[in-house]
Amino acid sequence: MNNEKFWEIINKYKDLDESDKAEKISEDLSLLEDNDIFEFYDTHYDYVNKLYSDNLWKLLADLNGKTISNDGFEDCIGWIIGQGQETTEDVVSNYENISKYVSVASDYNDFENENMLYIFHRAYRIKHNIDDMNEFDKKYIEFMELDNKEF
Repeated sequence: MNNEKFWEIINKYKDLDESDKAEKISEDLSLLEDNDIFEFYDTHYDYVNKLYSDNLWKLLADLNGKTISNDGFEDCIGWIIGQGQETTEDVVSNYENISKYVSVASDYNDFENENMLYIFHRAYRIKHNIDDMNEFDKKYIEFMELDNKEF
């Protein structure tokens, strides 16, 4: 899946409520082939890795007025990605740009979306009508091994 298709799916729902956004994206992803879901996952985590920075973490904590846990920070990254391509790439280009999207001393719960971190798991479960979230991980590892990719 190329970047354009990835952002097309995210941007389609970027203006929805956070829980609805993750649900709708998962539903769209569930209509794709497994390999496309796995490639979406790869692209998503490319952006997670670009955003996972002590500098961004500190900026978010400063804006929040208190510390943010590791899980809370990851949820904020999910929120940033869920805001769409323009916001995400703006923050990736300069972490200080997060202040354009998060108001000072706002509750970090207002800018977190843990569900965005699991949209591919949910999509895979919907597609295959299974309850086990670990099944996605098993199949993803097989996908990586078939393509001789590194984790």
